[in-house]
Amino acid sequence: EFPNLSWKNQSPVELRYEGKTLTAGRIHLQGPSTDLEVEGSLRLGEQAALSVTAQGTADATLLSLVDPALQASGSSQITVRITGTPSQPLVHGVISVRNVSLGYSDLPFRLTDLAGEIALEGERATLRSLKGSSGGGGVTVSGFATLTGTHRFDVRMDLENVRVQYPRDFTSVLGGSLRFIGTADRGQITGDLTIRQLFASDQLNLISHLGESGGPGSGLTPGISSPFASNIRLNVQVSSSPAVRLETRDLRLVADVDLRILGTLANPVEVGSIRILSGEAVFRGNRYTINRGDISMANPFHTERTLDLEVQTRVQRYDLMAEISGPLDRLKVAYRSDPPLPTADVLSLLALGYSTQEQEMSTSAGQPLPTVGASALLS
Repeated sequence: EFPNLSWKNQSPVELRYEGKTLTAGRIHLQGPSTDLEVEGSLRLGEQAALSVTAQGTADATLLSLVDPALQASGSSQITVRITGTPSQPLVHGVISVRNVSLGYSDLPFRLTDLAGEIALEGERATLRSLKGSSGGGGVTVSGFATLTGTHRFDVRMDLENVRVQYPRDFTSVLGGSLRFIGTADRGQITGDLTIRQLFASDQLNLISHLGESGGPGSGLTPGISSPFASNIRLNVQVSSSPAVRLETRDLRLVADVDLRILGTLANPVEVGSIRILSGEAVFRGNRYTINRGDISMANPFHTERTLDLEVQTRVQRYDLMAEISGPLDRLKVAYRSDPPLPTADVLSLLALGYSTQEQEMSTSAGQPLPTVGASALLS
């Protein structure tokens, strides 16, 4: 069912039967952004044969026949000739694609202004330099699909400076390529992507963000809701070369990304690591230096991120360090200082700016100061 796509014939259909051949005169079909003229014949009997021609403008909504999750708009100029038999038709011709937009389910990017040619060559369709844009960058699509039997695909997409919402809560500028091979019932997407730039909202706070986004199974890549998504396996390398830089109002860091996206489109799994080489963050009025930071993902069955982060700041005359480690839903924090202080003093200095000794002096003076718990840094 296609609620936005309907065709109707503009005049009566002229049919003629002679010598075991059924011939249809020119049929003029019209619909939203669709205008086709079709004519041809069908030879009946043991040696059945087709001879049909069609030309005009076809609506891109027809692509939803391949997968209902495929969102398409725009139209293409089509000129085809269909031969062969009713059971094994052969399609020859050209589809000229102009200003077509394509999206798929919940994928974080959409192709726009797609233009080029699709050559119909009997049992297969070949994509000839389809070019478009996505997220302000360029996209080139090439490859082929079979037209008979089980439809098989071998399609490559080359990306150049494409902005994508990846990882989750960030925006990346990506380059590289993706390739889909297989059928709608069993296929694989492989590829090699490079993160060239990384952006985040000025409101992002790295430390509190890590504490909030670490629920079991939470990952950097969202799953796709589609009937076929669970049938499409993933094997995509995502890396940064050189190291990527991220800057916001309260955060500045340089990191190496080395990830592989596995699993399926419905349930992607990330393995690999993100290594923070250097950085600074402002949190609760204190400026922290990131001495080291690693987010590792080693479980090939579901995304499980483990953090190893050390940050340092100076309050009054003390150098204060916090080591944050463990799975993101079960983070542990260890504190130390130079000169050495009890943990309670370190916590008080980090969260409130004064030590327990100062608190005791204030209490004795009749003006008690607030206290803080051990998890203050992550709250």
